Amino acid sequence: MGELILEINGLSCGYGTEDILHDINFTVSKGDIVSIIGPNGSGKTTLFRALTRILKPSAGKIFFQGKDLGHMTYREMAKKIAVVSQEIESAWLTVEEYIMMGRIPYFERYQFFETSDDISITERYMKMTGVDHLRKKSMSEISGGERQLVAITKALTQEPELLLLDEPTSHLDITHQVGILDLVKKLNSEYGITVIMIVHDLNLASEYCNKLIMISSGSVYNQGTPQDVITYEALEEVYNTVVIVEKNPLSDKPYVLLVSEEDRKRFL
Repeated sequence: MGELILEINGLSCGYGTEDILHDINFTVSKGDIVSIIGPNGSGKTTLFRALTRILKPSAGKIFFQGKDLGHMTYREMAKKIAVVSQEIESAWLTVEEYIMMGRIPYFERYQFFETSDDISITERYMKMTGVDHLRKKSMSEISGGERQLVAITKALTQEPELLLLDEPTSHLDITHQVGILDLVKKLNSEYGITVIMIVHDLNLASEYCNKLIMISSGSVYNQGTPQDVITYEALEEVYNTVVIVEKNPLSDKPYVLLVSEEDRKRFL
């Protein structure tokens, strides 16, 4: 195991007086690409909100690089951890203006305009993610896949060590899904950014991540490599559906085949 970047100890949290998550424990090492998986209603979004400090734990602690996340200032946190949520708005901004907002944690007191460093960093990441040609377009004019790339670019201008992605491939076609996750892989391998993301598609999670954390009914059901976690026994128990798990002939990662009701009646 490498250097720990994130450690969750006995985390419980929820809404009001009701806990959705119960005694969550896991660690993330520097350089990991981790996917949080599990059925709808299992607690994935609640966990994401706890990691981003939207929700306060009722019990337990979250440590980032050994420091209690709850004791970090939001400015300090924003220089280390970048978040890309599902809701990407700010339709009244241009793409360039939206991306430049990622530099705000670095603004000095009473600073109202970007410095040459801010502009240079923004230019570099726009070129790296391939969105520089969109710079003058309104956020409302671009497609869903482009908007996701722009949001990731904004996060990168924060120059984070940890990137949190909430369902980055939702509502995207297969081309954009692969494009987004190939970019995530590049950020991880070339820039050393640790990534935690929620991914509903088990095959994408298996193929692109080195560690999976499966959540079921508010608790960690299993965690480990895709080979450890993506088994037909676990998926049938947690997702309550019949599946077949095979091995990708190129990557040796597990992939999941669904079994329709018709085929279940015919063959099972």
